[in-house]
Amino acid sequence: MRLVCGIREDAALREAFFDFVPAVFEGLSFREWYERGCWPDSYRPKAIVDDAGSVLATAASSRLRVLVDGRVQSALQVATVGTRPEFRGRGFSRRLLESVLAEARPDDLVFLYGNDTVHEFYPRFGFRRVVEKEFVRYRTDRRDSGCNALRNLRLADGNDFETLRSLAHRRAPVTERFGVLDYAPILLWHALYVVPTALVLHQPSGSIIAMSREGDRAIVHDFLSGDPGTFARIEDDLFPPEVRELVFEFTPEKLGVEYEARSLHPPSDLYVRGTLPLSGDFQFPALART
Repeated sequence: MRLVCGIREDAALREAFFDFVPAVFEGLSFREWYERGCWPDSYRPKAIVDDAGSVLATAASSRLRVLVDGRVQSALQVATVGTRPEFRGRGFSRRLLESVLAEARPDDLVFLYGNDTVHEFYPRFGFRRVVEKEFVRYRTDRRDSGCNALRNLRLADGNDFETLRSLAHRRAPVTERFGVLDYAPILLWHALYVVPTALVLHQPSGSIIAMSREGDRAIVHDFLSGDPGTFARIEDDLFPPEVRELVFEFTPEKLGVEYEARSLHPPSDLYVRGTLPLSGDFQFPALART
């Protein structure tokens, strides 16, 4: 067994990594993301491999520039921590996590999103669970704008994918409470594998919204625009009158609309190492999580 890095650049390791991911993280993949040129230098997975070159366990980091109460902060987001079921309990995750955390700089904000099985694991490495909020807007003044300029993006279409990619790199942050400046590669991964049918282009403004409908409620995963305040001006174009409630998967203070904070049920699994110098309610953007 050996610990390896440089997976993106090594064809054999990369293929073994592609085989590993769906076997451990059901329904997920990295293959198309890589093939479309989305894998950045900032995403650095490490792996434990056996003598045959098969990946047994992984952990990764994504280097980011985050915004914390409007201040730019270097950050390391830990990701892709997993082990094949038959090899669990051998300390592979601990070994990999220690290697990943060794790359953190003294001024980095280090954080990750876990799951229900890790409440006792990550605190051993100095992480603590942090409470996030959900943000909701009740649309009391609804009208039909008559807009017919919305178009669903089809990512299988190369032009649509490039439209999304270009705006993802140019867009302004939707939040400065706890947001990100440079998460286009992560967003594109979510677009390919998590919300591929939820991307809508507002053609007059050139904005893109990632949203899902649940009856009279819409889940707003992200809003991509050079000016987040565009959202308030085109809200009635984006949502028909029957949509009464918007639930934002980020802190929407830059959108120019009124909203309320409420508790998340179930609570999120955000873990932060050390102190998060943040005041007020927040939710880290869902499509920036790894």
